[in-house]
Amino acid sequence: MTIETRKLDNGLLLIVAENPPVNAINAAIRQGLVGAIEQANGSDDVVAIVLSCKGRTFFAGADIKEFGNARKEGPTLHEVCQKIAHSTKPVVAALHGTVLGGGLEIALACHGRVAVEGTTCGLPESQLGLIPGAGGTNRLARLIGPKKALEFVVSGKQIGAARAEKLGVLDEVVAQNEVAAAISCALRMAQRGRFKSWSDDFPADFVVSTFEDFARKLTQKMANQDAPAACVRSVQRAMTMPFEEAIAADREEFARLSAGNQSLALRHAFFAERAAAKPKGFDIPGPVKSISKVTVIGAGTMGTGIAMSFTAGGIPATLIDTTQEALDRGLDRVRNLLATSARRGSISEEQAEQRLALLQWSRDIEQASDADLVIEAVYEDLAIKQDIITRLDALCDQSALIATNTSAIDIDLIAKDVRNRDRFVGLHFFAPANVMRLVEVVLGKETSAETIAASLWIAKKIGKVPVLSGNCDGFIGNRMVAKRGAQVDRLLLEGALPQDVDESLKCFGFPMGPLAINDMSGLDVGYAIRKRRGTPFPIADAVVEHGRLGQKTGAGYYRYEDGNRTPLPDPEIENLIASVSNAHGITRRTFSPDEMVARMIYPLVNEGARILEEGIALRASDIDAVWLNGYGFPRWRGGPMFHADSVGLSDLTKTLRDLARLTGDNSLTPAPLLNRLVADEMTFTDLDKENAEK
Repeated sequence: MTIETRKLDNGLLLIVAENPPVNAINAAIRQGLVGAIEQANGSDDVVAIVLSCKGRTFFAGADIKEFGNARKEGPTLHEVCQKIAHSTKPVVAALHGTVLGGGLEIALACHGRVAVEGTTCGLPESQLGLIPGAGGTNRLARLIGPKKALEFVVSGKQIGAARAEKLGVLDEVVAQNEVAAAISCALRMAQRGRFKSWSDDFPADFVVSTFEDFARKLTQKMANQDAPAACVRSVQRAMTMPFEEAIAADREEFARLSAGNQSLALRHAFFAERAAAKPKGFDIPGPVKSISKVTVIGAGTMGTGIAMSFTAGGIPATLIDTTQEALDRGLDRVRNLLATSARRGSISEEQAEQRLALLQWSRDIEQASDADLVIEAVYEDLAIKQDIITRLDALCDQSALIATNTSAIDIDLIAKDVRNRDRFVGLHFFAPANVMRLVEVVLGKETSAETIAASLWIAKKIGKVPVLSGNCDGFIGNRMVAKRGAQVDRLLLEGALPQDVDESLKCFGFPMGPLAINDMSGLDVGYAIRKRRGTPFPIADAVVEHGRLGQKTGAGYYRYEDGNRTPLPDPEIENLIASVSNAHGITRRTFSPDEMVARMIYPLVNEGARILEEGIALRASDIDAVWLNGYGFPRWRGGPMFHADSVGLSDLTKTLRDLARLTGDNSLTPAPLLNRLVADEMTFTDLDKENAEK
């Protein structure tokens, strides 16, 4: 890692930073930047400064190795930005790559910003439960205005160079050679003798009440989260306080947030996803198998979603189904989804056309013969899946990977007649597959490390979060869901109503309640799985047996009016639930929201502990990654296992023990691993660290 300075004949000092692979801003970089700016300001021969980076990107943010650690040496990022902003010589940033977080804060502290086409920039701190800590929000708000700045920092999303220039974040975007353009810009500033300073002048048209109304609407769906509200306060301070006072308050707010539970949870989520993609013990020598063509068998909702995921990642996909009607429905679905995305601005019309052009379709399974990866995505029927996989095994080249998208069936049973089972793997996508980020990569008895490595690589390439799972009924996520489902049914049996159950988990932070989700998915799906497992749910089974299958029949746990998917409470279902309770001799009672949440969340943790004991999941953080990306667990709570650590495993275990005794449900008896962690005064986080060191 280096900071080089080059003095040019025209009086410009070029500062070039290098800290591969992404030019993370660590202590050495910070110290080097301060020294270089001081050098320039102390030299009469220097008239202007350009700040640039070698490699594939400008500064892409802070060094993640320093996350959560107190800084022990060198200047802070705030001090670096102040040194740049107060430079007596104009400083222009030459930007390329992904300019994120602290990297963009450094750029904002400069007096000008020039970027090459293809550059993206963003302030993603809110996604880690923080605000920009080095004055970025204040500088941005004064640069582009409070409303635009608030949208930018609250979303935490990256934007392209053209959009950034239009907003006023960038001064100039060039087709090539951003350093040369930045040099010209800096010299012009020096010649004029005027360049941007962060004065205490406020916009004359700023109205606090108007801004507060705007902020309230923008953050209304984030009421439980700390960072969005902190972003609002930061932008408002930028518009109403002297600059130095405002950034001092920002630094205090940043310190408070970074020590809070939500930021700890969000940072845990960030690292959990990174760790999940690199499971211990599956490193292979040499390159990972390249996958450049994919075939998906089954043109239903899941199959089309999977195919769309690959084409979105730039990988050609072929969709195969036995009937033209199924293919037509699938292709209509793809076209409609792409058109909707283009209309909403999520992708351009050109991107929509490119993705559609990458998709082919056929009724002939022989078309799968030249694929590098074939994914079976048909109905959850063992015999059908076995037949398809066996045919693919005979048809495809022996170097091709063959995968099943089953959500629960033993993948070794599916592959029992496959000749070369080391190339067979489970790739469990989650619906809607073109949206949901999770892919459970399921390990069969004979699946090779090379197959796992290729599966992890391709999942990451198409923007998914892969999590390795052992082979068991339901794998990681659905096995845990079954335990929650049993408690949901028990709550209904004992006195809760569907809207009570769903509202309690929505208040906890889930985007939807479990019963509304079941209605959307179709209640007959879970009914068939319960019949296969021999696990009756009295209320759920009665609902299906009364012909209420969810949204598709206009009635499930809720009723639905024609053309509307809004779940509405239904007196008929309330009477049905009460009659089933009565038939079981249960006296119904009311539950507090906290009691219902504990009844639904704590069994997840207990089953997660069993999954860890059995080696189905390698890490507790892997379980969190599954729930954060596949089941809507509130990210700012970190996932079920991290949440359990926050609650306290001792209290959680005691609650489980009490519930097991009161309900007679032995599945609620604390798992041996939970008891051991409590006895050893350890957390799941401690367990992950202990295992990582082995």
